[in-house]
Amino acid sequence: MEEYLTTDELCDRIKYRKQTVYNLIHKRVLIAGKHFVKPTPKKILFKWTEMLRWVENKGSVEDCQIPSNSEQSDGYVNLAVSHEKKIASLIRI
Repeated sequence: MEEYLTTDELCDRIKYRKQTVYNLIHKRVLIAGKHFVKPTPKKILFKWTEMLRWVENKGSVEDCQIPSNSEQSDGYVNLAVSHEKKIASLIRI
């Protein structure tokens, strides 16, 4: 029988902060239906066997959802260019 844990219970077992767990859900590292279920809109129950498997394998490449360096630098460049365009448009006025 599957063991389901609340967020607090999960955090006690895997030593993660609640906000970290919520961030992993938001980034879709933890997947609804696979790692957790939501019986009500405000309640999250984690499948212990899947979470244990995820914690043991979290170093694998397929579980990492971190953007590559080129994607990160592109984001910063785009922001900088956008900011420079704003400044240039203000100067022209």
